[in-house]
Amino acid sequence: MNHFKSVKVGNSPLLLLGCIIISFGVTHFYFKNTDSPKIENIIGHILLFPVYIVDGLVSLLGFNSVMSNPIVIFLVLLITYSFIAFIAVKIFEWRHSEEQ
Repeated sequence: MNHFKSVKVGNSPLLLLGCIIISFGVTHFYFKNTDSPKIENIIGHILLFPVYIVDGLVSLLGFNSVMSNPIVIFLVLLITYSFIAFIAVKIFEWRHSEEQ
């Protein structure tokens, strides 16, 4: 039924695809011009937290801000979300194997 598991790839491509979609959506949220509802604005800025950290680090090093470049924002979000997703999967697999 699950072709990825039958070829020993696992869930990695699906996780990466999900992270790409979420990163693209959050990047689009940052660059859209319309006013969004307050709760959407709060959640969007929470999801942009990794970009704010990278922007602060880049500013401390004396480089230009990354907040105006959509490709850099997308890549920072993609790397951060992928890292979190893959670590979470490894933790869940470890916990599941520990229970058996």
